[in-house]
Amino acid sequence: MSVPFDYLANSYDNSFTNSAVGLAQRKQVWQHLTEILQDKTNVQVLELNCGTGEDAKWLAQNGATVLATDISSEMIKIAEAKIASNHLQQQVVCKQMDIRNIGCLNGEQEKFDIVFSNFGGLNCIAPNEFNTFLQTQLPKLLNTNGKAILVIMPRFCLWETLYYTVKLKFNHIFRRLTKHNLQASLGNNNSIATWYYSPKWLQQHLPSTLYQKALLPIGFFLPPSYVNGFFTKHLRLLKVLEQLESIANKLPILAFASDHYLIHLQTKAQA
Repeated sequence: MSVPFDYLANSYDNSFTNSAVGLAQRKQVWQHLTEILQDKTNVQVLELNCGTGEDAKWLAQNGATVLATDISSEMIKIAEAKIASNHLQQQVVCKQMDIRNIGCLNGEQEKFDIVFSNFGGLNCIAPNEFNTFLQTQLPKLLNTNGKAILVIMPRFCLWETLYYTVKLKFNHIFRRLTKHNLQASLGNNNSIATWYYSPKWLQQHLPSTLYQKALLPIGFFLPPSYVNGFFTKHLRLLKVLEQLESIANKLPILAFASDHYLIHLQTKAQA
């Protein structure tokens, strides 16, 4: 059965992964992952919504073993080809799987050191499904000292407000604040239902076995991908914004107004 992201698969790397803005935002996520992976060996990672496998490739190149999952069969095909071309088949296994069914791994897979989801994949599931994931599925997938690194789109984005103000699209300025889902365009007349989750919402829905260790803005100074065309022509400006973003990472309050935020959850020590 085809899914909306199947239609995006062949163009995703060109439109986002390899774009100037996409590279800059992903670098911020990798910086945090580098701190976690430093001086560790045999790290087992479960990646949700792996897309074309760019993060799985990077994780493997930095010593991790990865089970990379995605609902899109076309994304998985591209990810597998990317992993093979980089000779990382011994470290990365790609598997087509819906986030909402990720709990079925409990019976067939060892628990993981890290559960990782990048760039809003979890925004594609409804609040009740997200709550089930947090309360029931995620704790069972993490080992005793496990970590969940989730990159999510919040309910307000300062960049988006400024962008739509300049475009005089005033009805879009606070579009993320709706209590309902929005249809995010994927091109070719395809769209996907998208919900937005504030850091506070996540904090309120954490199970008793997990706590928030860190909260970072991803895209407070760095722009969203839909303005990449402008910044491709102004790379010096983008470099300045990237430097400012590194400073912003130390200010968790900015996560509430960024394009994405990274929340680092940690398993509580057993008494």
